[in-house]
Amino acid sequence: MFHIALLPLALSCYILADAKVLIVPRFTARYCACFFYKGKEPTGIIPTRGARICQRYENGYRFATVYDRVRRIPTYSAYIYKAARSERTEWMIEPQLVNPRYSETMEEERFTQIKRDLLQESQAVNADYESASKTYDRGHINPSLHHDNIFDSEATFTLTNVVPQIRVLNQGAWREYEEDTIKRQAQGCTRTYAIVGAIPGNNFIAKRVNVPGYIWAAACCTLANDRVKSWAVIAENSSQNRVDPITIENLEIQISRSTGRRVRLFHKDCPRKV
Repeated sequence: MFHIALLPLALSCYILADAKVLIVPRFTARYCACFFYKGKEPTGIIPTRGARICQRYENGYRFATVYDRVRRIPTYSAYIYKAARSERTEWMIEPQLVNPRYSETMEEERFTQIKRDLLQESQAVNADYESASKTYDRGHINPSLHHDNIFDSEATFTLTNVVPQIRVLNQGAWREYEEDTIKRQAQGCTRTYAIVGAIPGNNFIAKRVNVPGYIWAAACCTLANDRVKSWAVIAENSSQNRVDPITIENLEIQISRSTGRRVRLFHKDCPRKV
């Protein structure tokens, strides 16, 4: 069996199995704040009826997600980037989105005992994506290949961490960013805080799950001598199959046009204009 070490909370979000919280009112030092640079979550980006999820799997918190219950897609996921290989598993759902009293950890949809109508009301399900599989992939927001821990990688296969992404983009230019570009950008980083998200669009699959207009990614990484650098990219979710670099500041402006509020993705010490 694969084992992990339990590190001090300041360095890791792994916790002992007796913690019983998944959906939280805010990300705190105990619940998933360690996935954000200096513990500060983005502001101005929480959607109406949005849920903050500490993604819990195999007795540990693996990453943080803000989930849009209305559009049934993640607004963003935040994680610590560590280039590795992907570990695949079956697609999972989040029981606590159905009822706070349900299991605090994600579980495979095919084995869930939750009634189908209640599950579908709270989140996206496999059938939604199967109905549009000729055009859209289940596009990971937090990619499975960005983790060197098998449980962290497997945990990304929750349907609260994917969006309908045009297949040519998911398997083309966006895949190049996930596999190569971020690896080059992160060279020399001692710790890379990544946030990846989606800007909602006007279309839906299965008349339930929003198709994002744009997919974006941003990162803030610490370097030696207390230096910090950042980068960001954005891609129209279309067959253009193009990923464009953008400053953190301009990305925040573009997201703000969707939310109608002032968006800040990182702590103020992370460069925004470079």
